[in-house]
Amino acid sequence: MNPRAGTLPPNGDGLEDCAEFDVLPGIRAVLFPHGDEWRALIVQFAADGQVQMMEHGIRALSDEEAPRWSMLVFHDILASVVAQAPASPLPQERLTKVDGLIDRV
Repeated sequence: MNPRAGTLPPNGDGLEDCAEFDVLPGIRAVLFPHGDEWRALIVQFAADGQVQMMEHGIRALSDEEAPRWSMLVFHDILASVVAQAPASPLPQERLTKVDGLIDRV
């Protein structure tokens, strides 16, 4: 889950910069500042080329909260995938790693 700098598509809030994380193949977390808060989009890329996007419901209320909050975003994504496909080893391995990091951040 190596981060990379990204640019948001044109939007009404004038937001531009973001950090992108490939949480799993075909699933990306896009984290970005919005005023004093941090927000997250979850982007899913289907094999047929369709893209689904939804906003994560929880926001970080400050820069200080952002590192732990980002771990919680990753946890929520991975936990959802594990619940849907418990036999798949990669999501479970990454969820275990993220769970170990949450307490340290």
